[in-house]
Amino acid sequence: VVQKDGGKVANITLGDAGALTTTADGAVIGGINSGSSDTAKGKVAVKTGSLTVQGNSKVAELNVDGKLTMADYPATLNNDGEETAPAGTYTLTAGNLNVAGELVAGAVTLTGKSRIDGVATVGALTASSTAAQELTVAGSVVAKSVTGKILVGVNEGEAEGAENVAGKLVATKLVAGADVFADPAWDSENPGNHSEVATKEVVNNARVIAGQNSAVAVGTEDINVAYAALTKSGYEIAKVISDPEAEGYNAKAVNSVLYVTGAAPTKNEVTGDVVYKSVTGELRANKTTSAPGADDAISTTAKVTVANGSLLILNLANFDNTGHAKVFDGEVAVNGKVFLEGVRNEDEYTLGTSGSGFSGAQSIQFLGDLIMAPTATAANGSTGPKLTIGMRSEENHTLYRNS
Repeated sequence: VVQKDGGKVANITLGDAGALTTTADGAVIGGINSGSSDTAKGKVAVKTGSLTVQGNSKVAELNVDGKLTMADYPATLNNDGEETAPAGTYTLTAGNLNVAGELVAGAVTLTGKSRIDGVATVGALTASSTAAQELTVAGSVVAKSVTGKILVGVNEGEAEGAENVAGKLVATKLVAGADVFADPAWDSENPGNHSEVATKEVVNNARVIAGQNSAVAVGTEDINVAYAALTKSGYEIAKVISDPEAEGYNAKAVNSVLYVTGAAPTKNEVTGDVVYKSVTGELRANKTTSAPGADDAISTTAKVTVANGSLLILNLANFDNTGHAKVFDGEVAVNGKVFLEGVRNEDEYTLGTSGSGFSGAQSIQFLGDLIMAPTATAANGSTGPKLTIGMRSEENHTLYRNS
């Protein structure tokens, strides 16, 4: 079905009880709106086939079992071929969005509880900032920018019949207000079924948390980079059992993984100085099984916390190894395990501005740690937490390990 209005694809207007259902391939409509009302109304369902929407749209409920595409619009040209209006992106605002099929859109704003079990490719994704109205990702989402409360994975516990699904989110940037929590329950039948988040950047006043059975990568949009480093470390994501005599005990198990790598340094064209970029945003790794409550606000400054039993993998290749520029632009407190990449003898790093740094870590390991040893110190006054790498003495060939 293709509706035409003066040579253009016509808009669809829906009232409170209005509904539009499509079942065919190749359906094209204009925008979906509520007439003169600013309130989203009506229901739209793409049951099967495909629907292309060519206009800004606002709807109370949108269910996508087929494929919905919100096409970008081209620039407007006059008769001489000159641009009179730039190209742009149609916007979609939905009260409740449920995607079991595929969604392709430039800008999506969600004002109510929503869920994506299928695949969504979005330019700018804005989820609700209210906990009861969050977006759940039980499928796969790729976005350029993300904000709002998002749960990656479904965790209803390990009781019989409970729903437990891993999800995946890839974002170029988590912008201010983003609050992303990854957490599927342990799956004994599919032990590699982890929730995954990969993002190039987390800005300050945004947060990402690797809860139990999940992996988060910061500094890259490729989660496989984190998994490759995890394999190199010898650790694996699995339920941590503290008693060595208990069934299922695994000395290399970690509850969750936070992988961090830095952006390539640049050079100041005037002074010739190398400029390093510190990591921003709030980053956590722990065994938590529920998203932060209302009393656990996002840190407005950079903050890194890794709980006992979880693993931080830190690739230091793109950070200042002279100790002048900070790795993280805020507080660092790691009580879990640490695996380092890109370190050499005599490297010195300032890990952050405050906190215990790696001084309370369960272990600090890296390739070469049989002949080189790390020394970690907490912040002291105006001096941030430090990490240095040096050669081991002949009589000391044990790994750095706190009890």
